[in-house]
This record gives sequence, C-alpha cells and structure tokens, in this order.
Amino acid sequence: MKPEQVKKLKMAVWFITPWLILYPFICYLIDRSNQKDFKKFNQARFSGRIAYIDMARSADQFRLDSSQTYYRIRSEWDSRFGELAKIGDSVFKPANSDTLILVRAQSGEKYIIVSRRPW
Repeated sequence: MKPEQVKKLKMAVWFITPWLILYPFICYLIDRSNQKDFKKFNQARFSGRIAYIDMARSADQFRLDSSQTYYRIRSEWDSRFGELAKIGDSVFKPANSDTLILVRAQSGEKYIIVSRRPW
C-alpha cells in the first residue's frame, strides 16, 4: 500500500470506530426509554378530554385537561394517534391496559387504539 492510502485507511478507522462503539449504547438507551414510556402508559388509568397533542418523530404525545401528565403513544395501526385525535376529543383508558378508547367530540365516533409494545 502507498503511504497516502494507509493514511486514509487510518483516518477511516479513527472515524468509524467511535460510532461502532456508541451505536449499541445509544440503541440501548432508546429502547430503555421506549419501555419506560410504555410502562407508564400501560399502568395509567385516565379519562378526560385532550388538551394538548404533539406528533413527535417516534411517538405521539398528549395531555388531558384534568392532568399535567404527558402520555406517549405508538399505535399498532398505520395512522398515527395525532392524526386521528383532536384537541377536545375524549379518551378513556383502564389501568394495566394497552388499549385506549377515543371518542370524537364533533361526530361521537368511537375508536379503539392499541398501543404498540416497544419490544
């Protein structure tokens, strides 16, 4: 190998090695966060009207008008919770359930939404 090729190879190794080491750790932290969010959502019991909705990249987040707690939900179906639910819609979820019932404020339509497990 020529000296300039060796230099490029060394630079590539120095650049790639930290990413190979950090990637599994970052994946672990994300997985742990997702499991924590699901556990919080699964154990919660709530009923009320939606006061806030935020469609994040990985999951939708909402808050009820009767609470200051934010809940993250990843639905099992193709559409996202934030696309279906609107502020003012009612939700009901029993404790230790991954299923949420959404009732549209204007039409009264009911939707059953199953939260996706992170594993």
